[in-house]
Amino acid sequence: YRGDRLDRRGGGSAICIKDNLISEEISLTNISKLDNAIGCELTIDHNFKLAIFSIYSSPSNKIINEDLLFYISEHYKNFIITGDFNAKNKVWYCDKENLSGNLVEEFLTKKNCHILNCSKPTYIRSKSILDLSICSNSILKFFKSHKVLNNSISDHQPTITEFIHMSPKLRTFTTKKINWDVFKSEIVKKIPEVDLNSVEDIEIETKKIINDISDTIEKTSSQKLFFCKAINPIVIPSHLVDLIKLKRTVKRTLNKIKNDYTTRVYNMLCYKIKKEIKSFKSSKLKTEFNDLGNFNQSESKCWKLLKKLDNPNDTNEKTDTIKLKKSDDSSTKNENEIANMFSDSLFEVFKPINHQVIFQENLTTPIPITKSDSISEEEFFSSLKTLNTKASPG
Repeated sequence: YRGDRLDRRGGGSAICIKDNLISEEISLTNISKLDNAIGCELTIDHNFKLAIFSIYSSPSNKIINEDLLFYISEHYKNFIITGDFNAKNKVWYCDKENLSGNLVEEFLTKKNCHILNCSKPTYIRSKSILDLSICSNSILKFFKSHKVLNNSISDHQPTITEFIHMSPKLRTFTTKKINWDVFKSEIVKKIPEVDLNSVEDIEIETKKIINDISDTIEKTSSQKLFFCKAINPIVIPSHLVDLIKLKRTVKRTLNKIKNDYTTRVYNMLCYKIKKEIKSFKSSKLKTEFNDLGNFNQSESKCWKLLKKLDNPNDTNEKTDTIKLKKSDDSSTKNENEIANMFSDSLFEVFKPINHQVIFQENLTTPIPITKSDSISEEEFFSSLKTLNTKASPG
């Protein structure tokens, strides 16, 4: 999730969330004003909601947007705020104070929030703590530690704020598994014993067979709920699953008894699994291209397959949207507002300009005539001979 600076380069804020976690963007464009901010809401176990925010307040702003902080605390009970606040205060071990720091301290006191920073500076030049980690009172019990890393990736040091006993809810998927032995025994009971004497009899019996097969599949299928890191999980062939299980068994044995034979078996299984996965991906891709051979532009499934091949990491849940800056320094993603802004911009570009034309009816002074230098006939033919005749159009 991104909160880009739209008016100039640099700045901005972002939050990275694993794809297998259930999250939803919180847009702050209408309240963040000059600050760059973005938020997202995570679903924790037992439907517990956690809001996470990333804020960047530029030093050129002189003062942090305290309305943004109060807006977060009033709309979200459980929240964590991190970012470069450019705020100094002795509460978080700074030698000096500034106006932004005093405003943040006032917010912490009024809303009973907590600074989680350790005493180590995050800004190298002034040895100040400008990158803050803040949480609501309800989240403090999950806080474990705060660290400032010694990585010189910029003039700010990266920080790690760790929380415990907060397990985000993973994406769940359901799959149906058919018991083919039971299916076979059930479908045999429904074999028709009728005489087909006309086309109508064939059509009626065909419909009946299709319905019997569908009903039997539904009856002999069982649903299974599972969690997966993949966004779009696919079914793995059973022989590949067996190889993976065998590899895990050999790995456990190898941890207990290390010898050359077990190591060779484990390495052989790793190579075999890698080769099988490559073959499986190749055959799957080949099948998808074969399906495109029967491309029908009126069928939506063909377009979905084409889009999937064009961008395999694309999902229906997260789509890129256009964001435009409005005249009041806020931004919008609303399609109607963007269309109106575009039309207004086109109108300004192509609207006629009323030029004031002044005609002078009587010329009081004659127009000066410049006398051109004449050339002789000899000079004309001499210049003509120097021309490239091959390049002439005639």
